[in-house]
Amino acid sequence: MRSALGARRKGAGQNPFFCVRERKFRNERSCKVAVPKRKTSKGRRDKRRANHMKVKGVSLSVCPQCKQPKYPHRVCVNCGFYKGREIIKQEL
Repeated sequence: MRSALGARRKGAGQNPFFCVRERKFRNERSCKVAVPKRKTSKGRRDKRRANHMKVKGVSLSVCPQCKQPKYPHRVCVNCGFYKGREIIKQEL
């Protein structure tokens, strides 16, 4: 392979660690990676981790039989109905 200048580049196509811009071989450790400028404080670290542990509010739906709030996909505590059928017989 010849470049525009006519000089032959050694190892440009064979080795994945050959850097064309710097015209030299790199080992795996010399690859540049992002390094933080400062140590992350404990408070900042804990704030970031706390987002996964947030308690979400309880969602309630309305029972179509007695119009009382109930948990979704559960039997109504007040009337004992679920999906239009009486599951639990309520004593009067």
